[in-house]
Amino acid sequence: QIQINSNDLKIGDDLTAAASAFNGDALSWVLNGGEDHAFLATFSSALDVPTGWDLIGTVSAGEPGVFVDGVAVTPKGWDHFGKS
Repeated sequence: QIQINSNDLKIGDDLTAAASAFNGDALSWVLNGGEDHAFLATFSSALDVPTGWDLIGTVSAGEPGVFVDGVAVTPKGWDHFGKS
C-alpha cells in the first residue's frame, strides 16, 4: 500500500491560485496532473532519505492501493494505453 499524507506535499501559492481561478482543487491537480514528471523513490526508513528529498508518505505490505490521508484513491491521470 502507498500511503500519502497531503500535508507533506508542497503545493505552492501560484498553483493554489491557478486552481482556484479555474474552480479546481490544487491537491487534485498535484495528484492527477498532466505532463509534469516527478521522481519518487522508496527508502528503508525515514533516516535514509537523502538531503533534498521530501518524505510524503509510506509504502507497506497489504492490499495494493494508493491512499491519501487514509482514503483510497483511483488514479485520474492520462491513460497512455487507453483507446484514443
